[in-house]
Amino acid sequence: MPRIPEIRRLRKKIQDYRPGNWTIRDAGTSFTRPPKVRLGVFGVQDSGKSTFLNSLHFAYRGVWEEVYIESNTEGQGGETSFRDPALLTGQVSTFDTRGLSDLSADKAIDVLAEITGRRRINARSRTAGNKIDCPIFILKYNSATGIQHCRDFLSLLVPKIRNEFGSYPIMVVTFAKSILNQEEIIGDITKAGMERKSLFFIENYTASNHEMDSKRHIALLKILEACIKRSDDNIVFRSREEEILPKGKCEIM
Repeated sequence: MPRIPEIRRLRKKIQDYRPGNWTIRDAGTSFTRPPKVRLGVFGVQDSGKSTFLNSLHFAYRGVWEEVYIESNTEGQGGETSFRDPALLTGQVSTFDTRGLSDLSADKAIDVLAEITGRRRINARSRTAGNKIDCPIFILKYNSATGIQHCRDFLSLLVPKIRNEFGSYPIMVVTFAKSILNQEEIIGDITKAGMERKSLFFIENYTASNHEMDSKRHIALLKILEACIKRSDDNIVFRSREEEILPKGKCEIM
């Protein structure tokens, strides 16, 4: 039976969101509400980054659209075609990023630089250099190697993100239907430094398979709700940190 009332409730809550309204943190006296929050997706090529964002947009808007399109660029393999950030609501933007070649530890520094705005996500974008308010990591689970290929990456990056935001990133494991050992994966990922409540499993919609499924819609909307809530906490945390740090000083990562 379609769970339409729950879908409508989640959509309405997301539609009514305004930056700073969902946080449980004290915003401080100098807090200025940003016009919108930015959700940025990171992961290796072919992990399902773009289809995940397309799925989020579909679950919220109810109309399938390839907002982010995968392309094959000569010499680069499959990677995201850069476009300007996509506006999900008037207060929430989504960013897709260039797919990483792997999740080795040295890539963690590059990703952190993009999250913090110290390095441009897309040198050709007019919005290059903006900070990401909620980093979302897409993981396509490898049944042969487990999470060994990204353990060092997570162990290095997660503490740095916690230092930057005072919170964990969001992690989404895609291709969930093919995963039979979710509890084992959860154990491995939490041992690498992630927290359980920031970890989600999802089966993306695709361009060739996007017949509306109410259970999947609700799962995606709950992930989106969690990402927006995390963004809200993070913008307040950043504001408090800027208020605490002496003027003219900067924090060395």
